[in-house]
Amino acid sequence: MTIDPTLNLAAAAACFVGIHLFVSGTRLRDRIVGAIGEGPYAGLFSLASLGCIIWLSVAFSRASGATLTVLWIPQPWWQQVAMAVTLVAFVLAV
Repeated sequence: MTIDPTLNLAAAAACFVGIHLFVSGTRLRDRIVGAIGEGPYAGLFSLASLGCIIWLSVAFSRASGATLTVLWIPQPWWQQVAMAVTLVAFVLAV
């Protein structure tokens, strides 16, 4: 059974973002830290993050060589929106 490279890439990205959004700063993290301690939690979370990054890089390399399924084609005016948001983000970062 072959997995669609685009779907695999999306799943890897969702996994990486998901562990950071739903575990990292939530009550679930507090429960895990209470059960196993701060050090083991940091090690396991780092290992999970590294695993997601490896999965993401492998999925990207496989997807970049395949014919990708276009999920969304932005309208031309989105370029101006992206530039304005980037400008605001740059000013706030500085």
